[in-house]
Amino acid sequence: MEIGERLKYLRKELLDLTLDAFGNRIGLKKSTLSNIENGTYNLTDQTRLSIIREFQVNEQWLLTGEGNPFVKRTRQAELEAFFKDVELGDNEFKKAFIEGLAKLTTEEWVTIEKICKKMADGNLSAAGSKPDTVPDDPDSKSTEELETIYKNKVLPELSEKERTMSGTSEEEGKAE
Repeated sequence: MEIGERLKYLRKELLDLTLDAFGNRIGLKKSTLSNIENGTYNLTDQTRLSIIREFQVNEQWLLTGEGNPFVKRTRQAELEAFFKDVELGDNEFKKAFIEGLAKLTTEEWVTIEKICKKMADGNLSAAGSKPDTVPDDPDSKSTEELETIYKNKVLPELSEKERTMSGTSEEEGKAE
């Protein structure tokens, strides 16, 4: 397999990107990228480095086909890539969410950690045991149903401090 074929395989099969989407990420026009994939144009050093940087591609694999196509990123590199995606992307929810997280106090982080650990255990009860049944798919519930579950099941299990930090009064946390 030649370098252009590997590039096409990377783009189509491994990354599932169109010529336009891939080219936009590395600063190439669709036609130029197509010509590189077909062997009409050679892969420049600048383009090679852009591909390696943008998609964390193993340079040895790109050049020779040896090894794994991707390099394993460090945790720091994963975080940097995530924040770059949030910063440069157009998902306003992600941006607002990250901005909100950045404003949390240490106490609020402790509360969120407790809630996430309970969720990871499969329930929100203090016992921490996993439920015997699989919960309903939240995506299939209406907003009203989710609010009812939150008020009747989640809030009562939170401490008063956790309810206060979430901006929910004790009365709202009681079952209706």
